[in-house]
Amino acid sequence: MKKKVNKTKYVYRYTSFSRLLEIIVTQRLPLLNALNSGWKDKIDVGFIKACEESKKKIGVLCFTNDHATSFHWDLFAKDDGVRIAFKRNRLEKNSKEQGFLYGDVSYNITKKIKHFLNDKLLEFKELVFLKRIQYEKEDEWRIVCEKEKKINSCVVAYLPIKLSDIESVTFSPYYKDVNERRFLRKTLKAVWKSMGGEENELKIYRSTLFENHSIEKLLENNGVDEINEVD
Repeated sequence: MKKKVNKTKYVYRYTSFSRLLEIIVTQRLPLLNALNSGWKDKIDVGFIKACEESKKKIGVLCFTNDHATSFHWDLFAKDDGVRIAFKRNRLEKNSKEQGFLYGDVSYNITKKIKHFLNDKLLEFKELVFLKRIQYEKEDEWRIVCEKEKKINSCVVAYLPIKLSDIESVTFSPYYKDVNERRFLRKTLKAVWKSMGGEENELKIYRSTLFENHSIEKLLENNGVDEINEVD
C-alpha cells in the first residue's frame, strides 16, 4: 500500500496552551496508547490493537502536514488552542535515535482495507500508518513506537526534543480578547526564556484564518486593488 511522501519543512500539532507550556518545560512529547487515550475512530484503535498481539505496547504521536484549516482548529484546538510548528527533520532525527518509526498516514477506502486484511497483506509498518479515506482531511504524519511496558495507563514512551526543534507557535483564530492574547504571549515568552530558549528564537503569530486584509481592502475599495500585501 503506497503512501504519499510529504516534503514540507514542518509538521504541526494543534493543542491547548497549557499543553504547549508543558512541552516547553519538559522538552518531550508523549506517544500515547490508542486503547487508553479516548480515540474516537474505533477502526484506527483496532489496527493498533491488532499490532499489540505480540504483547508489546504501541505508542502513537500525531501531527498534521496541513498548517491552516478550520478543520484542525475546530477539532483539536478551538477554545484556547495553539498550533505548534515542529521542524520535520529534527523530529525524524529524534525518532531515529529512539528507534521509533515515523511517516505519513496512508488513507484508503474500506473495501480495499478489508481486502488487504482478509488476505493478510498488511504488515505492522503499514497497519500503524493506515486510516480510512473518511479521515483524509487530517493529512496526518505520525511517530510510532513499540515498548514492552507502558510508562502509565496512557503514555507508552516520550520523544525527547529540544526547544530549537520548535519553529513557531500560532494562536487560535478563536481568541477574541486582545488583552488575553497579549498576556498569554508574555507568559509563553517568559516560560520559553526560563527554560533556556533564545528570546528571538521562537516566532509567535496569531492565526488570520477568518480574515484577509487584502481581500477586505479590495471590498472596501469596490474591487480596486490599492495595496500590495500577501497574507
